[in-house]
Amino acid sequence: MNTFIKAAECWIPSPDQPLLEFGGGIFGLHRNFESISQRLCFGMGEGLPGQAWEQRRPILLKDFDDQHFRRGAAAKSAGFQCAVALPCYQGDRLKSVLVLYCGDTSGLPSGLELWGNDPRITSDLTLRDASYGRDAQNLEPEAKDTYLPRGTGLPGIAWQRDAVVYMADLAASPRFLRGESAAQAGLQTGLAIPVATEGAQAFVLTILSAKQTPIARRMEGWVLKDGKLQCELAQGEPLFLASAATLIQQAWDDGVPRFAHGEEGVSASMVAIPLLADGAVSEVLVLYC
Repeated sequence: MNTFIKAAECWIPSPDQPLLEFGGGIFGLHRNFESISQRLCFGMGEGLPGQAWEQRRPILLKDFDDQHFRRGAAAKSAGFQCAVALPCYQGDRLKSVLVLYCGDTSGLPSGLELWGNDPRITSDLTLRDASYGRDAQNLEPEAKDTYLPRGTGLPGIAWQRDAVVYMADLAASPRFLRGESAAQAGLQTGLAIPVATEGAQAFVLTILSAKQTPIARRMEGWVLKDGKLQCELAQGEPLFLASAATLIQQAWDDGVPRFAHGEEGVSASMVAIPLLADGAVSEVLVLYC
């Protein structure tokens, strides 16, 4: 299946020196990119993970001609079109930097949007950066003129709830404010992910995709209820990996992403992404790609 998210990797602070070290990932058939990544480390400000660490906020990369991306040729060869680095902070301590690589090689519309709020400037979310695939560029001017109060629009709802929000039909949802533009562009589904950063600023990553190119093969949102992790969000075909439950629990326990590669009879790989709120893990988003 041709999914919009193509690969994911995690970078972990080294315990003995100021470096980010490779902490695992899923890369599908892109073995060359995986091999290169496994041998790297990043200082503060170096590469895409190092920039997210230095600036203490998410960084969206629109293309791989950027001078700060050290694996540009390999990324282009793999068919990646854009990427986003999501630092995860627990208080003032960096837990990890998760990087998602996205793209649609079939030329279908797509969108990757980074929304942010700086309370010193405004009480609303505004568009900080974006990358759009074919036929979806008309969403950007509209988004740049949009101010989202807490609880308004797809990013604003995720900001208010401090939780993942999924919309299966953007055009039909009255809470997605650009529904007409999304329908014209051929975009159908949307996923909003709040990002835990240091300080008062808030960020939400929004992923938009066409029906033919789903964000992932399956998406799950796990929360703690009555002392047990329970799945509250389930979208996509059922996929079961033997290691999934253990990895989801580990991601919940220590706040660091976990990865699983496809097992016998299951071609999908999995990333379990812990989301933090008020210094503690509040949800684990699981993506099968």
